[in-house]
Amino acid sequence: MKQFLLILICSGIFATTLPAQAEELVKNKLELRLSYALQRPFYAPNASSLINVKRDFRLRNAASLGIRYYVSNRFFAEYQIGYSQEGGGYEKQYTNADYVKNTFLIGLSARHSQNVIFDFSTGLDFNVLLDANFKSRETDDKEAVRSYFNKTQLSFPLALGFKTKIGDDTYLGLQTFGSVSRNVSTEVSTKTMQFLFPAFKVNLSKIL
Repeated sequence: MKQFLLILICSGIFATTLPAQAEELVKNKLELRLSYALQRPFYAPNASSLINVKRDFRLRNAASLGIRYYVSNRFFAEYQIGYSQEGGGYEKQYTNADYVKNTFLIGLSARHSQNVIFDFSTGLDFNVLLDANFKSRETDDKEAVRSYFNKTQLSFPLALGFKTKIGDDTYLGLQTFGSVSRNVSTEVSTKTMQFLFPAFKVNLSKIL
């Protein structure tokens, strides 16, 4: 994670040294986006337990394909469909839960005449469960636990990132984000929220 943060900072410094781009209007244009992410998933019954309970630090993968529509030169709406490896656990045992994510975002972007184009977005994920398994590190046993999870659930992402132009209407971007879900468990007596934090994403995009 430290290496990724260093890359993020160095990329930003390098991008600010590039020659200024000519004013580029993106209003009413579409941007096709391909993304890959490393994310830390974990479970908690509520936000206050995040401080008191020590959890395992595991990074899992996610990938998505999205389309962004610029309502103006700065405001955009975006849809993404992707595959996300989530779950949670502790030192000796953990759960893997994998989802198809349908993400709907609204956001604010810096003008595309800038060398470094920062953007901020938030929205809603509609998650469809693919599979869930419980695994013990001590015995290496694996147990299917899909029935303990809601088949669908909502989560709420928040993201901040930047991109810079690397070719003809083509951009490379880095992003950090987090999200929190509603209860993922089918057990009435057990409230389990899915958190993703920290999470880091690399984006390759092209304005059509």
